[in-house]
Amino acid sequence: MSNSTACPVKTAQSPPSLFQNGNLVFQAHHVGWIVAGFFTIVATITSFWLVNKHLVWYTNKREQRYIVRLLFMVPLYATISLASYLWWNHSTPLLLIRDAYESTVLTAFFYLLLTYLSPKPEDQRAIFHKVGLSRAADAEAVAKGEKPRKWMFPLGFIKAKPADGLYFLQMMKWGVLQYCVIRPTTTLAAVVLNYIGWYCDGSFNPQFGYVYITVIVSISVSIAMYCLIQLYMPIAVYLAPQKPLLKLFAIKAVVFLTFWQSTLLSCLSLFGLIKDTKYMTGG
Repeated sequence: MSNSTACPVKTAQSPPSLFQNGNLVFQAHHVGWIVAGFFTIVATITSFWLVNKHLVWYTNKREQRYIVRLLFMVPLYATISLASYLWWNHSTPLLLIRDAYESTVLTAFFYLLLTYLSPKPEDQRAIFHKVGLSRAADAEAVAKGEKPRKWMFPLGFIKAKPADGLYFLQMMKWGVLQYCVIRPTTTLAAVVLNYIGWYCDGSFNPQFGYVYITVIVSISVSIAMYCLIQLYMPIAVYLAPQKPLLKLFAIKAVVFLTFWQSTLLSCLSLFGLIKDTKYMTGG
């Protein structure tokens, strides 16, 4: 690869020491270290405390095993984010590994919702057969003089629906779990491309892999989150005692907003609205 097509290498001066001539000298990057480190410690301790509580009182293993997997998301995200801040020149593989855990998070939450519905698969299928978005449910609603339900925004204009509630469940399952295959696969591809210098994190130059992986993941995560929320809508009444709405919002914020935040920052950097500072950070 010629120099004209080489990915630009980010450089920054080594930041001044926290201690200078026996004095404690705070600068912007030191404040960032302290704030990020403090919240990482608080988040990690709190999460492990909750995990320990669940493992000590492991009385409902069907639900708690998924909850524990969700709780591990917090210390993992916090620790890797702090490490990528301290060692910014090695942040790309660290953040990619963090992002790969999103597939585990989404899978765990999907099956947690089904377990909340009923621990027995046959009961789950019976409920979706009754309330799932489908042509059979529409025919029953029309027979009762009720208005058929539509797909959730922004796909409300689509008339096509699965034949019955079981096909609806299967479609939503495929929609959610495809992300659990695509995300680790694209992460592995990104790590390999980054290693050989063909990834170029944050660059929308079509000669590098970042833009293509971003497009693939954007489509995949959008489909997954849409299907997860669409799955929740018909069974919300059944899940009311477990109150999973806040959990759903938290998962959506972490999986969906984290990715789009990264993409937005890359776009802002592309148009020069945010720029590298003199001292980035350093370990």
